[in-house]
Amino acid sequence: MVRYVFEKHMDARITKREVQTQTPRLLHSNSQQKTLAKGTTGTIKNTDSLYISDKARSAVAQQNKKGQTSGAIPSEGQKTFQSSHLQNPTRSTSQTFTANRQSVPTTSVLQAYKGNSQNDDVKVTIDGKRVNLPTDPYIVKDKGIAMVPLRAVAEKLGAKVSYDNDDRTITVSKGEDVFILKIGKDDVTVYHGEKEREIELRHKVEIKDGHAMVEARFFSRAFKGVDVDWDDRKRTVVITTERTHKPDQPEQSASLDAAKKKAVSITGAFEGSGFVNVSGNFDGQGLSMGVLQWNIGQGTLQPLLKEMNTKHRELTKQIFGDYYGSFEKMLKSSRAEQLKWAITINDSKGRIKSDWKEKLVNLSKTEEFQQIQIKAMDPYMDKAISIAKKYDIMTERGLALAFDIAVQNGGIKNSAAKEIERQIRGKKLSDIEKMRIIAKEVADASNPRWRDDVLSRKMTIVNEGGTVHGKKYDLTKQYGLSDRKIKR
Repeated sequence: MVRYVFEKHMDARITKREVQTQTPRLLHSNSQQKTLAKGTTGTIKNTDSLYISDKARSAVAQQNKKGQTSGAIPSEGQKTFQSSHLQNPTRSTSQTFTANRQSVPTTSVLQAYKGNSQNDDVKVTIDGKRVNLPTDPYIVKDKGIAMVPLRAVAEKLGAKVSYDNDDRTITVSKGEDVFILKIGKDDVTVYHGEKEREIELRHKVEIKDGHAMVEARFFSRAFKGVDVDWDDRKRTVVITTERTHKPDQPEQSASLDAAKKKAVSITGAFEGSGFVNVSGNFDGQGLSMGVLQWNIGQGTLQPLLKEMNTKHRELTKQIFGDYYGSFEKMLKSSRAEQLKWAITINDSKGRIKSDWKEKLVNLSKTEEFQQIQIKAMDPYMDKAISIAKKYDIMTERGLALAFDIAVQNGGIKNSAAKEIERQIRGKKLSDIEKMRIIAKEVADASNPRWRDDVLSRKMTIVNEGGTVHGKKYDLTKQYGLSDRKIKR
């Protein structure tokens, strides 16, 4: 089915377009949809009905009555309809609209981009699939910036888009983020809970064929997990996501095991080198390994090494090679003898000798030994899960925060728990808002000497990234941390 639809757009102009089914962008109610008044110029074939608002219909009829025309002459096969701008004291110039099979922008709109851009048959792909767009993307000549239809691309990425015709404002919402863009402006206001920030675009938002156009890289700066690149050979904007986005579908839940591993990895990185952290006798413990620096001196490392050797003997032999005999003999010795052995594999400066360190690091990199480490952290993880459930933040990020609290702080002190409860009781808060409160109160209740360190770790988790011990982290890119709910 083919229908031509007249629409009132944000700049008070009327365009006519062809649609195959009931248009989702029709801006008028059913009561306002009228058959085009008699007296308009020409007729259109292959159409069931023509819709136009009362005000727009009146303007068209009045203009035709006057017999005034302006604008370009339509090509053969096109039917011409004349209208004045809708009642707008600042815009009275009449415009001609052509009834061909594509929307034709008015002269005023063409001036917004035609003199500043080039149509290079630019394409857009998302995760390798070409996206069908309502109007062609283009390149801004003097800046080399690719402009794409905002609504079409945003909705393909799982966002929701709405327009305010009066304010010429576009609102894009995705997850807990809300982005406010204005036609003709090059800045974007971003709201995340109570937090507000600005994104500065390199080129203003424009209108083309009745569609808002935005620079393609807006999506990589605004949407988490979205990358935007340019393939010059194929003249294509290449958009990739961490996973296939399905608009209006509930986000896939995360497994508890995967969430545990991410939490352990993040806290391990804050503590040292995570799973592969291997250190020597600097503290008199002979050898320390792993996320929580289990060590020979206190007897906390031996159970992990014994479990690895028992359950995965062949893999352990393969890793240690000629060193395996010495390693196995150590496991069967007394703790005092084990400590003596550990000291022998240190150099004079209390660092593990390079040949032994290579073997131990390779052991630590295996999935098998990492799972043993995770299991050994069950008491901490149990406490973390209890915290996450108590405050209803059972997401990957919520568990990561709770686990770091369990490891670094031993849990939440009573004084902090009371203050957290006071601030969240009876309020409808997002997970992120609750996590900010928890992070701050845990830090405030800690030893003043370590408060800043505690706060930096916790807020780095809450804010998806930050700086801890002088090292910058992007937890989404480095560990794939998300806000997905954990399966219970």
